[in-house]
Amino acid sequence: MAATIASPTVEPFSPDFMSLEELAARMGISVSLAYQLARADKLPVPAVRPGRRFLFSRKAYERLLDTQHDDVA
Repeated sequence: MAATIASPTVEPFSPDFMSLEELAARMGISVSLAYQLARADKLPVPAVRPGRRFLFSRKAYERLLDTQHDDVA
């Protein structure tokens, strides 16, 4: 699946990234399941790890949705 990327330069409230909680809500899964999948590197969006937090690129998530939409159409 997607790789985990270590990066200490991500701003805590950057509009370019979403939290694991936000990603879980958008994907319709529980936060605990999202943490399990993130730790196992099994989420479809790469994680950025500034410290112990998981952050996810909004652009990568939008590309995932566009790709899935194109596959259905």
